Amino acid sequence: MKTTFKQEVVHQLLRWLEGNIHTPLTINDFVEKSGYSKWHLQRIFKEVTGQKLASYCRQRRLTSSAVMLRLFDKQIDSVGSEHGFSSHNVYHKTFKRHFNVTPAQYRDAPHWSCEGLCPPINLTTMNVPEGKLVELDGLHLSGCVNNYAFTLDTIDDFSWRERDSFWQRRLNALAEQPDVLYGLINIIRGGPRTGDRATLQYLTCLEQNVCANDAAQMQLSIEKQAYLKFSYRGDERLYSTFIDLIYQHALPGAGAVRRDGYDVERIDRREPQEGRTVVVDYFVPVLAENDSMPVP
Repeated sequence: MKTTFKQEVVHQLLRWLEGNIHTPLTINDFVEKSGYSKWHLQRIFKEVTGQKLASYCRQRRLTSSAVMLRLFDKQIDSVGSEHGFSSHNVYHKTFKRHFNVTPAQYRDAPHWSCEGLCPPINLTTMNVPEGKLVELDGLHLSGCVNNYAFTLDTIDDFSWRERDSFWQRRLNALAEQPDVLYGLINIIRGGPRTGDRATLQYLTCLEQNVCANDAAQMQLSIEKQAYLKFSYRGDERLYSTFIDLIYQHALPGAGAVRRDGYDVERIDRREPQEGRTVVVDYFVPVLAENDSMPVP
């Protein structure tokens, strides 16, 4: 569908906001960027998105700060100031009013509630994936550890190409090729000396004893527990967008609580794929205590 001129103006501003989410932007900055008057800009933003510009910007900054609190070991005051909050008290009160917990409580909670996270307006051509609550059977795996350092701005750069390079390193040493691969994903929070960097740990795993000559670094077991399952069959180049939509849209939309544990990618190689098509089931560990989300 062809976008209108108003939609294109708003879409450009939304992209600009996401690229400068850590900058203390004001409405006047948007006015200067767009060339419109404050009144006209706020009117067309509401017309195109259904949301108020100031409210949307505040919620996106709060959401970005919440993600930073969970992924990086940064001082709370630094997180608040980087997202445009003028003081500790302003950030603390605004955060607690929105998430019903203090920034410190949010950072230190054993599980990550997605309630209150404001998704960015979806400007992609992909639909938000639908998750199905399932119990993933227990797995006994052998794995090799791979690390990928990232910042909040570069986590989406962990694409299929990076995954494939890790897998090629693992599979090239095997005499026979397995039909199903398991990628396990865990985020290791960056410490005070790492600045804005954290580590995505990607384990290339196979079921134990499925292949001869498997020189795995570790053996691990995944207990049978609740997961939200998302299925992907498509171009490998769009896989990062698929993961992004899960975390930025699907999980907040479901009000999910992500429990501690690995995300699990089950990569199916049993059927021939055309071109760059990949077939993956992606499992996010969640709590299933809510009666509205029963495990079948």
